[in-house]
Amino acid sequence: MKFLIEGEEEIGSPNLAAWAEQNEELLEADGMHCLDGSMETGTEVPDVSLGLKSVLFVELIARGAKTDVHSLNFPLVESPVWELIWALNTILDRDRRILIEDWEEGIWQLGPDDEAQLRDKAARVDLEALKAEWGISQFALGRDGVDAIRARAYEPTANIQGIIGGYTGPGRKTIIPSEARVRMDFRLIPNIQPADAIRKLKAHLAKHGFGHIEVQAFDGAEPPYKISVKEDISQAIIAAATEVYGEPPVVNGVSAEGAILRHVWIPCVLTGFANPGANLHAPDENIHLDKYLQGIKYAAAIMEHFGKT
Repeated sequence: MKFLIEGEEEIGSPNLAAWAEQNEELLEADGMHCLDGSMETGTEVPDVSLGLKSVLFVELIARGAKTDVHSLNFPLVESPVWELIWALNTILDRDRRILIEDWEEGIWQLGPDDEAQLRDKAARVDLEALKAEWGISQFALGRDGVDAIRARAYEPTANIQGIIGGYTGPGRKTIIPSEARVRMDFRLIPNIQPADAIRKLKAHLAKHGFGHIEVQAFDGAEPPYKISVKEDISQAIIAAATEVYGEPPVVNGVSAEGAILRHVWIPCVLTGFANPGANLHAPDENIHLDKYLQGIKYAAAIMEHFGKT
């Protein structure tokens, strides 16, 4: 049995990948699990994720004049902010389809086990409670039920984290900004490789007349992956959760992201036991004591069941 304890998650684990590359022999194992996360809203059983999404962080930078210029010159001077808006409109449509050419080439195709997991989760998770938790009346595009669960687990995404450019302070300022930036994150599901995604994004922008926009990628995204529900580690965790919580866990296809598996292939499962509303990675992060004590039993049961495989 091996334990890997890493204390830099909240700053993006900048040293984990390098450490894993230098210690591949130490990491060799028959299976791996990460006890992190909370139960799905509306359930009292753990979440079990059988794969990891990759998160590709990029910044797009548009530049114009060497300094801010008075806006009366707008007919003569390019606007970096408008350039970014026009470029972004070529990436995602109103139906949230990513428009980058061949973006989903070779994408993971859902099988019968995946569809069964989606139906089971849709029947057990309280989606209305999730809407209430987020303070929204409906999900995007009116999604609900299995469609909402499927989209959350398996749909590639192109999210805008924020846009920076120009003046938004008090009063008025008649300028054409000299620079504008947008931060994005792309969630990549299995078979979409981060390096290919960057190449396709740059080619897409160039094709649509935005080759002058600089594309910066951050933190070397790790490839996504997916394992079978039939793997020994998967079965051990499902059995342990059923034993400790009295019913089978909620099984997901893919979730979150990871770094170790780039260097050592180990069947890996992510599961957690914190209460819904634990505010993970946010102010007032918390866990109920009864959930914590039950989680200790869960961890022990996982080791026991996996040891018998």
